[in-house]
Amino acid sequence: QELPDREKIPLWISQIGEMYSKEKSSGQEFVDDMRADFFQDRIFAFTPNGDVVDLPKGATPIDFAYAIHSEIGDSMAGAKVNQKLVSLDTHLRNGDIVAIETRKGAHPTRKWLDMCKTSLAKRRVRSAIERIEHGG
Repeated sequence: QELPDREKIPLWISQIGEMYSKEKSSGQEFVDDMRADFFQDRIFAFTPNGDVVDLPKGATPIDFAYAIHSEIGDSMAGAKVNQKLVSLDTHLRNGDIVAIETRKGAHPTRKWLDMCKTSLAKRRVRSAIERIEHGG
């Protein structure tokens, strides 16, 4: 049985919407405010299961993989965005659905340091490279 449209909206979004409706502001004001305040420097990408991953603008599939789990990042072999194979330096956009392909034996390379945006991903890539280079 299909849920009514109102019940499909994530709770946090409906709470923001309710706050704006109490203030009697227009729908366009709401959208403009959200763009300016909330989404300005962030993107929200999704796993194929619908889990949201909050990332900075300019983030790539490498950042996405490490945001999910370090083991996923460390064994990433490729990525699909909206069901299309993409290069690892592709900049993600709001609403993208990102599937990370992993492979045993795959590992980060030094080039990834120039491709990722988040400090978390950069730190984990460096750590993985050190383990590989020092036989750890």
